[in-house]
Amino acid sequence: MVMPQALIEQRPDVVKAWLQAELDAATVFADSKNAMEIAKMALSQTTGFQEKVAMGIRVRLYAEGRRGTDVRIDLAFGFTPEALDLINKASAFTRRNQEHSV
Repeated sequence: MVMPQALIEQRPDVVKAWLQAELDAATVFADSKNAMEIAKMALSQTTGFQEKVAMGIRVRLYAEGRRGTDVRIDLAFGFTPEALDLINKASAFTRRNQEHSV
């Protein structure tokens, strides 16, 4: 998540609400009882994924050898190499789609 410094300084109330919304969304996402609803929502807003793949991504447990836990979501709150890679891929995807829609 990225936000302008001016927003942080001028509207801390908006920043606080934004962060609360992010936390609320992460809490809902992390609860396995919401898995099917979240997968259906994701499928309705994306293309190119089969339903079984979308469902599996959300409910699959990490391999025991990887972490030894059943963590279903791992949100990095920082610019990790993985996060930067994802940002770059998403930006390139968005640019390609904008070029094709013009």
